[in-house]
This record gives sequence, structure tokens and C-alpha cells, in this order.
Amino acid sequence: MTEIARVLEERARRFARPVVTSPRGETTDLLVIAVRGERYAVELEFVVEAAVLRGFIPLPGLPPFVAGVVLNRGRLLALFDLGVLLHLPAESGAGKAHLVVIETERFSFGILADEIHGVVSVMQSEITERKAETLVRAVSPVGAILDVDALAADPRIRIEQELP
Repeated sequence: MTEIARVLEERARRFARPVVTSPRGETTDLLVIAVRGERYAVELEFVVEAAVLRGFIPLPGLPPFVAGVVLNRGRLLALFDLGVLLHLPAESGAGKAHLVVIETERFSFGILADEIHGVVSVMQSEITERKAETLVRAVSPVGAILDVDALAADPRIRIEQELP
């Protein structure tokens, strides 16, 4: 073994970190957001992007929970205000300054968030499933977990009409 190879191997051993596995069970990765002072989480598998909202186009005549549309990476997405959709009380000074792009099998859309708190891993054992028919599928230590499939299937947000 050459001197260089020996030094590199020694350095690799010294800086190597052991693979850490969770002995407590499986985890779920969640994006935690704030909507009107409440914490919600979205399973990371549905999140395409979370970013500062650079603007959107309001559309008149639509239900109040439809904030409008946003152009995101060349795609026009419906933008929903979860605070209105979930009947949360209005919070003074709420920013709605962030966009979370969600993609499901049905379609892609955006939701408004006041803040993005980041991504966390939560143990499956810490998640309590909910049976009620609601847009919240479970509760976790970091917030209520949105039922993205139920949201995408909600007949209130589906517009199936074609333009003439």
C-alpha cells in the first residue's frame, strides 16, 4: 500500500460516521407550516416545493378559499387558502407569504402558508390517526397532518367545467 493510500484510508476511518438507524421504529417525514397561528404538517412525499410566494393572480367570483392562481415553474396552479377552507379564525397580521406546491395522483395545486417551519421526522408511534371525515388525517407532536388525498378529492375545490 502506498503512503498516500494509507493516509487516505486512515483519514477515512477517522472521519467516517456510523450509520444510525432508528431503533424505535419507522418515521414519517413532514413539512411543518403555520396557517393562521395553527401548525399543520404535510407528508413530504406530496410536497414538490415550499417557497416564498412571489405573487399570485386573484380570480373574482370564486369561493373565498380559492385565493387565485399562481405560475410555478411554467405551470398554472390553483392556489387555496387553507385558513378559509378549514374555517380557522382570521388572525391579525397573518402574512400568507409562502407557497407550498402539492402534487397528488389527481392534480397539483398550491396552498398558502403564513410560515414554513421546516421538515421533521416523526415516529409512526407518535402519530394518532383520526377517523372523522375531515381534511386532517392524523395528529402528531408537530401539528395536525393534512389529508392531501381528501383535499384533492374535495368536491368544493374541483372545477371540471370546460371553457367554450
